[in-house]
Amino acid sequence: MVIQDSQEKRFFNRIRFTEPVQFQLKDPHKFGGCLACDISEGGVKINLNEFLPLGTEVNLNIHLDVEKNIECYAQVVWTKQLPYSERYQIGLKFTRPQSLLEARNDIRKFYSNSKHN
Repeated sequence: MVIQDSQEKRFFNRIRFTEPVQFQLKDPHKFGGCLACDISEGGVKINLNEFLPLGTEVNLNIHLDVEKNIECYAQVVWTKQLPYSERYQIGLKFTRPQSLLEARNDIRKFYSNSKHN
């Protein structure tokens, strides 16, 4: 099952990124951790054990590397159930301008450094 907005709207290059991500939903009792699949300046793809509806807002803490975490807000823009599994891949688009610019700058630096390693 694929749930997605009408067209894919990828504006930024994605890079493979399999690091821990903590998340919290609006309900303070709904939080957890997962692994990312890839990341770009515009968002992150994660694997999750639960379904999140389109439009769900999430507060993220992403571990870019040992010395750098970014905290930002994101919104679910697509959800795909993994075959033969109760797990989901979730596409999250970064939102909220106060955290967006800083997060994009940090991801841009991370992306540049990963290309040289």
